[in-house]
Amino acid sequence: MADGQTIHANASEVNEGIGPDPAYVLETEAKRFGLRLTSGKRSPEHNASVGGVPHSHHLTDTARDFAGDADKM
Repeated sequence: MADGQTIHANASEVNEGIGPDPAYVLETEAKRFGLRLTSGKRSPEHNASVGGVPHSHHLTDTARDFAGDADKM
């Protein structure tokens, strides 16, 4: 985190009691920079329809795509 900031999660944002859900943290931090989530977990059918590669990390929910102003990325 920038400037030593800490993210605090409430119970609905905690990943199996071990800390903040990484997806929640990533999406929350992206919003701070004016970015928006454009893609997360995909089904194999959806992945193929958008031109995703066969073994895309989106299929296992380990990838996120964001969009925003170029000067903020």
